[in-house]
Amino acid sequence: GGFSNRNALGATVIVHTDSDTYTKYNDGKSGYLSQSQIPLYFGLGTSTAIDMIEVIWPTGEKSVIKEIIPVNTIYTIQERKR
Repeated sequence: GGFSNRNALGATVIVHTDSDTYTKYNDGKSGYLSQSQIPLYFGLGTSTAIDMIEVIWPTGEKSVIKEIIPVNTIYTIQERKR
């Protein structure tokens, strides 16, 4: 996050692959009896690439990445003001 908050708490991330769509909410506390790590990890099954990523920031702004992203990749998305 850049404008919402540093760790993008409250952001929703939607990952689109060739066969499915995965959604996670960054609440920072989804682990059992502990805090979660800040990065969001997505298990993509048999998909070999990500077709698109959407981030809905806590401010309501939306970022869309439409490039092909290979699996097993750490991808950082920075919130930018329009």
